[in-house]
Amino acid sequence: MPRGPALGTPRLSEPLRRERRRILHAVHDRVEEVAETAVEVMRTEIPSYALQDERFFGDVREQVLEHYRMQLAALAGDRDMAPEDLVFSRAAAMRRARAGFALEDWISAFRVGRQVLWDALLDCAGTSAEAQQAALSLVTPLMRYVDYASTHAAQAYVEYQQHVVADADRERRDLLDQLLAGVAPTRGPLMAAAQAYGIGARSPMMAVVAVCVGDTRTGDPTSAE
Repeated sequence: MPRGPALGTPRLSEPLRRERRRILHAVHDRVEEVAETAVEVMRTEIPSYALQDERFFGDVREQVLEHYRMQLAALAGDRDMAPEDLVFSRAAAMRRARAGFALEDWISAFRVGRQVLWDALLDCAGTSAEAQQAALSLVTPLMRYVDYASTHAAQAYVEYQQHVVADADRERRDLLDQLLAGVAPTRGPLMAAAQAYGIGARSPMMAVVAVCVGDTRTGDPTSAE
């Protein structure tokens, strides 16, 4: 994946730069509280998350905190983004995919995290004109981060799903080969696959093997297919 987006301080007047730093530091000081709020909103708004236990939400909380701290540091200009910075997020995406969560759930979690962080930035900004302008300067880099991080996670999801599909195809082929050989699997993954298809030791089965040959009437191989 290409290098991460630039999230540092844009060209602002010194008063706006000071306001921007003040806002970011204020959110950083309460980042754990902000992360906790995000987790509670996810629990409420994402149905599949609402069914999970506290161990799951502990993992989510760690992910949210890591993302928030990284964003705040990048927005303050203290660090640049790089693909390796999101290894933790990629690993979490793989865990969610293995657990059966849909990609839409993961993207919804990103949406909630972004909205809660933005609300915290506005709350810490206050109502002065300079503070509001400084807060607005954070919108574009914040969106860039979310786009970059969510794309990174989506790639992990797709890679996992491709791996699962490839394994399933291989398992079906192995099961078919064994059944055509006249032997029903009695243990291991192939037995589980057979049971998933309703095939057991007492299941009545008939195998039909066919091969496509040339059309003897027309000689047209396309017609035969």
